[in-house]
Formats: sequence, structure tokens, C-alpha cells
Amino acid sequence: MIREHGVTAALVLVAAGLAVALVVDRGRPTDTERQLRGARLIEAWRREEISALEIEVAGRAMRVERTRDPSAGRAWRMTAPVEGGCDASVVDRTLAALENARKLRDVTPGSPTGLEGPRARGTLTMGGSRVRFLVGGPAPTPEGSAYFQIEGGPAVVVSRDLATEVTKDPDAYREHELATLLPKDVARVTVTGALGELTLARRGAGWVSGPDRIRVARRAADRVWHGYADLRVESFLPSPPATETSRIEIAPERGDPVRIRVGSECTDTTQVAVERQLGGRGLAACVPRGAISAFTVPEAERIDRRLFHARPDELIEITLVSGAERLELARKEVGFRMRAPTARDLDAREVDLVTLELAGLFSAEARATSAKGRTSPEVGRIVVHAEASDETVVIHADGWVRREDDGAWLDLPLDRAATEKAGLLPWSPRGGGDGGAAR
Repeated sequence: MIREHGVTAALVLVAAGLAVALVVDRGRPTDTERQLRGARLIEAWRREEISALEIEVAGRAMRVERTRDPSAGRAWRMTAPVEGGCDASVVDRTLAALENARKLRDVTPGSPTGLEGPRARGTLTMGGSRVRFLVGGPAPTPEGSAYFQIEGGPAVVVSRDLATEVTKDPDAYREHELATLLPKDVARVTVTGALGELTLARRGAGWVSGPDRIRVARRAADRVWHGYADLRVESFLPSPPATETSRIEIAPERGDPVRIRVGSECTDTTQVAVERQLGGRGLAACVPRGAISAFTVPEAERIDRRLFHARPDELIEITLVSGAERLELARKEVGFRMRAPTARDLDAREVDLVTLELAGLFSAEARATSAKGRTSPEVGRIVVHAEASDETVVIHADGWVRREDDGAWLDLPLDRAATEKAGLLPWSPRGGGDGGAAR
């Protein structure tokens, strides 16, 4: 019995030893990996096992860690110098530089490498191993090269590209996008203060504004979104702006809104100091002045004075009703197919005429708008099915037209086309419209 217990204990010890050996060996490069990596400085590269990267430059440390939660929507998150998101593309470039790091040449004996007081030091965590490296001073040749050393290896000279990548300021890895929501996920934009008063709320494919929730002109909304896309950090600030001139809030349907406090101009007068608040975390930075000023939309430019949100090139089907007449057209390749009053393809002349009239119909702008109802009888309507919207306008006898999606009334007289003009739209803007002005 004693002998049996002794044998069992010995087997347990052997198994434990093997387990330790496997763990240790798992972090070491295999002969196959060394062979495949060739002359690269890091002998094994297991991208799927990389979990963290730390680099310290001029006493400032940067650390990013891989995000394991797929729902986070990010591959990396920063834990130093601040907590939060990071620029994954910058992380990927640094990793690519390390993955392909090669020596240009050996160090000449007696050369001052600067590795005893390195410009940068880093640690790459890959599975159960850590690859530590140092970046020393510049090498005399080739231009831009630097002294470099992997822990446990000799000092070598590496290229300008590698030296540049691993000595970047830690701020380069920080997230530079102030508004991280995609435009399609934004439900509301609110602006107050010196920039003016503005509230945009999503409705279908477009936006509405004001107490009457009138549709916003597409060109006005585009102005805001162009500014939104340009809300990028030009430089980080150590503290938030002391004064607040305006406030911008960009809110999703669900989740935390992005709040931006706008301060005074930065040292570079083409930039403005702001503080972004998101999920309880603040970020102070300078951003382009143009991106902030884009959130100023004068009321006169805000209201959509056109019949449709869609553009003619987004049209799929259109139905025009004038009294007892009904014309139905559907887009077919580069032309149109008539569905009513008869079913046939339009010929080339008719396609040109319809295209011209649609341009006028879609680009015509009302002389005035109103949210108040009118009593004039209905004499026709136009129904549009487009790529991102379905829209209906009701034509009244007094020259006013009502948009059904927001209830707005437009002083935009539409004339009935002469019945002898077979194949043309039964309604067209008086005076022909502007033939396709930019929206």
C-alpha cells in the first residue's frame, strides 16, 4: 500500500512538472517560429495572443489593452495616461512596426548608443511572455535610424520608421474623435449659447426642429454633420476651458449623450478650446473652429422649403394625382416604366422630359411656410417612394401644398400640365422651378 501511494505521488509530481514545462514553453518561440520569422528581431509573433502594449517616452507612460468584449465595438482601450478609448489605427501601426522590426546593422564597438538612458522603453505582452525593448539615441547612419535593443539581445541599429513609431508621444494613441457616435445612431442634437439655439430631432430619414417640429432643410442638416465629422482633437489640453460660451449635446436613442462645453479660442486662433463629457469622463482639447461654427444654423436656413426630403436620384417610384387623372412611374435602369394610366416603358424623349420636370419639382422652394392649417379643398397629391423615405404632399386649390410627414404648409403653387402633353407630369411648379439647385 505504501509503495502504491509512493508511485501515485511520483506520478502527480511528474504531471505537475510537465504542466509547468508546458506553460513555460508556451511563451517561448518554437524552432518553426524562429525559422519563419527569419531575421526579424522579435522571434515569435502571435498576434491573437497580444493583450497589452506599454511604451514610456520622456517619462510619460502609455498603456493599451485588448478589449475582449465584442459588444464594446472596440479592439483596444487605453488605461494610461488616461482611461478610455484609444485610436486603434495608431496601435495597429505600432504593432506592425514591431512585428516587422529588423536590424539594419550591428552596433560599432564603442559607439554611444544612449541605451543606458533610453528615449523610450516598452513592453509587449503576448500570451505568457513579455517582450521588453529599449530605444536609444539616433544612429549616425542611415538618416533617422536609432539604436534599439530587445531584452536579452544585443544592441542594433533600426530604421527611422520603427524608431518613429515606438517613440511617439503617448497622446498620439488617445482617441481623437470627440463625437464617437455614428450619424445614423444620433437621435437628437441640441445647441445653446453664443452659437445660437438649435434643436434637431430625428424623424425617419430626416430631421425636424422647433416646437412645431418642422422638417429641417437637408443642406442645413448636412452642414451640421460636416461639422460633426470634423470634431477631431488637434491638441489635448491639461484642463477644461475656464469659460463656457456655448454647449452642444449629441444624444443617441439609448445610452450616454456626448456633451461638449465650448470655451474661448486656443493659442492657435483657428482652434477653439472645448471639454467633452461622455459617460462621466472628461476630455479637454483644441478642435477646429470651423467644426464648432458649423453648429450655427440661422433659422431662415433651417426650415425645409422643398416638397420632398429625397433627391430625384434617390427616387424609386412616384404617383401623381390630379383630379381623376393618375400617373404612376417607376425607375427602370436609366429610364422609367409607366404603370398607370397604361403599362409601358417611356421612350428616350419622354425620359428626358420626365427627368427635367422631376428636377424642377424636387428643387422648387416655397415662398413661405406655415404650420397652421388651411381650408382650401384638395385638388391633387404626389406620393414619392425613395431609397430612404416615403413622402406624400397634398395640393390645395389656393396654391398651398401640405407635406404629410411634418404637417407643414408651403406657399408653392403647382400648375396642372396641359392634358395634351402626354407623358409629362400632371403637376409642375409655377415658373418651372430652379431646375435642380443644390440642396
